Amino acid sequence: MVERKHYIHRYKYGKQKRQMTINQLTELMLKVKKDRKNKFYLGIDPLRDASLLAIFYWTGLRLAEVVGDRPRRFKVSIFSMQERINLRQQGKDWRKEPNAYIIKTSPERPGIREEDIELSEEKEALLIYALALKHGKRESPLKLSLSLPYVDLIKQQWERTETGEKVWNLKREYAWEIIKEFDPKLYSHYFRFNRASTFVKIPTTSPEHLLEWFGWTQLQTAYHYLALGGRRIDEMSASMVEQYTGKKTEVKPELSILTKEPETLVEEPTIKTKSQLLKTEEIKQVVIRKIEKPQVILHKTARIQTEIEEEKINSKKIEYSEKTCPKCNKPSLEYFKDRHIWGCLNCGYTEKSVDNHKLLTG
Repeated sequence: MVERKHYIHRYKYGKQKRQMTINQLTELMLKVKKDRKNKFYLGIDPLRDASLLAIFYWTGLRLAEVVGDRPRRFKVSIFSMQERINLRQQGKDWRKEPNAYIIKTSPERPGIREEDIELSEEKEALLIYALALKHGKRESPLKLSLSLPYVDLIKQQWERTETGEKVWNLKREYAWEIIKEFDPKLYSHYFRFNRASTFVKIPTTSPEHLLEWFGWTQLQTAYHYLALGGRRIDEMSASMVEQYTGKKTEVKPELSILTKEPETLVEEPTIKTKSQLLKTEEIKQVVIRKIEKPQVILHKTARIQTEIEEEKINSKKIEYSEKTCPKCNKPSLEYFKDRHIWGCLNCGYTEKSVDNHKLLTG
């Protein structure tokens, strides 16, 4: 059986260990694609892409926990670790032994569906019932306050999803490509590391909190992230200052994900290419110098996404078909004159028109 190589460039730029701030998330939101000339199969849906980035940033869920995944076959060695060591000491390669592997099939991962999200009783937060994978368990739903930046985009994506459908109706590989479009150095599991590292900087965070949020079952995993977060190093540093100077230094707690952020100064993003520019004035309005409420960013981003949709309709689409898509059976086909192609904005199906004859390509 051939080895799987789905994500051979997963760590092409190395594992990313720096934490992502809300300001950096804002810069990524400005890179939402409004046109894809070479990847028609991904479709054009700014709200879907932006909300996907937001759900990864705020929850740290795994890729398959969000978009789901089909059953996959994989190989498992029949030898234990000790048996492998014994075979190596005998000069044998255990991988070349007869029947060294057995084939297993993973179950289908459902992803987050419309019925898996609901509003809290106060209608101030989203409750997300996400299935924990890798033998994990999660007793309670994740809770995201609507006062957090960009969480409203998740709510909008959820509200337009039909009952029984996935909120992010994407293949796992397609979701991976969308993440890479925001930044080639990013990968889905980075957001899990980023959220865990942010949590451990809160002095009141315990290993039990991490186990409950991420669905882990091993305490060792929680202690690993506590060490990566550097909280204990900060506490020991403060204790040394108190011991030798007599002055008590308090370790400043980080803000909780479920609380509002105070006034913060936001730096304007560095714009490297013209393709990252929407308009100079728009960027000045979105990335303002002083933010008093996170809702300000949210409102401006929603407005820009609306303008992107209007620009796409006015400049790209010249015909709309009421016929259903042959792949997903939904009336979501649009014709883009610059590429002479029909594309389904729901599932990514495409078909190209040549001399009034349709050449199927999807």
